[in-house]
Amino acid sequence: MYQVNRKESVHFRSPKFRFFTLIELLVVIAIIAILAAMLLPVLNAARDRAKSITCTNNLKNMGTQNLFYADSYDGYLVGVNLPGIGWWTENRAFRTSLGGELWDSDSPLKCREWASTRIVCPKAMRALTPALWGVTGDRASLHYSYGMTPEESANLSAAWKQFGSSLNVLAYKLARIRNASARLMFADSNGVVVQNGGSTLLNTIRRMNDNAESNVVMFRHSRKGNIVMMDGHVEALSEADVRVGSDNNRKLWYGFYE
Repeated sequence: MYQVNRKESVHFRSPKFRFFTLIELLVVIAIIAILAAMLLPVLNAARDRAKSITCTNNLKNMGTQNLFYADSYDGYLVGVNLPGIGWWTENRAFRTSLGGELWDSDSPLKCREWASTRIVCPKAMRALTPALWGVTGDRASLHYSYGMTPEESANLSAAWKQFGSSLNVLAYKLARIRNASARLMFADSNGVVVQNGGSTLLNTIRRMNDNAESNVVMFRHSRKGNIVMMDGHVEALSEADVRVGSDNNRKLWYGFYE
């Protein structure tokens, strides 16, 4: 009987792996692309919403701490620009209440405007880019994240004040504010002072460029800006809501102090 030599015999085995055909690979890639196109907008919206909530919480904390500040200083809110201290962002007592790291200055009453990123709006690109304001290192700037209304400040020139108020106050006394729930305290901005920017082309461009310094409300969150009112609550308002064009909008900016 003929016997097959084992060394010469051929063994046929099924392959362990089956490779995709080109068509199958293209189908998989197409499905992944479709799913990505569907999910990315949702993920981006969720991320933007989370940043808006963080900003809202920051402003809520600022408004609450400003009210506590008034309790400690005979009813006066933090001043926009106080002698011996400077801008409200440099007021050591107020900044200490907000938490986060402080950078010392040459005065025990003040600190630098630099801030921890956690108390800065996460969409304030200028505030989060030190190179834009001439500083190196891992730090942010409260100065370029939020602005405070300046309309009656005695330490600001008329150029800073939109409505030429005749009042000369260093800080608002809480008891003298009319209808505090509708009066702007702090808002999303690219400058330490926030003003009504009107509807000029220049200010529209400023609102679109979050890398430039400007003292207008910045509408960073789905075309809305976060604003904390004098009673401590926060609202998200559109440009139409804050532009002075009606009595309802004018109350945000001036005529609220007696």
